[in-house]
Amino acid sequence: MGVADLARAAVVAASKNPCHDTAVTRGLELPTAGSEDAYVVTGPNHTTGVCSDITLRLTTATYPVVARACLQPSRGGPMQCGAWTPLGEPGEWEELSVDVLGGTKWQLQMYSQGGAQSVGVEYSSA
Repeated sequence: MGVADLARAAVVAASKNPCHDTAVTRGLELPTAGSEDAYVVTGPNHTTGVCSDITLRLTTATYPVVARACLQPSRGGPMQCGAWTPLGEPGEWEELSVDVLGGTKWQLQMYSQGGAQSVGVEYSSA
């Protein structure tokens, strides 16, 4: 193995997020005419404390998809939602929420910017 091969292997190892090893895999049905007012909700989910971020990637999609994570405050009250995040091409991980404490209750919200579609997603949580 040459120096270039070792350098490539080091970059791949450094870019691998251990949180993705335990990602949850789901299939979801997103309806036609999704918007910030008409979206699909999954959850409740609970963070594990292994990582400090909630990340998501599409595994399959036909149309563009937008998502956000909503966290339950530890003292109760309404969910606190992050910004809607356009998701990249299938396979690209996106951060939905950072610096999340272990044991936090949260939900994933998503909608399609095209027609109705079945999407595959993987998400990791703190």
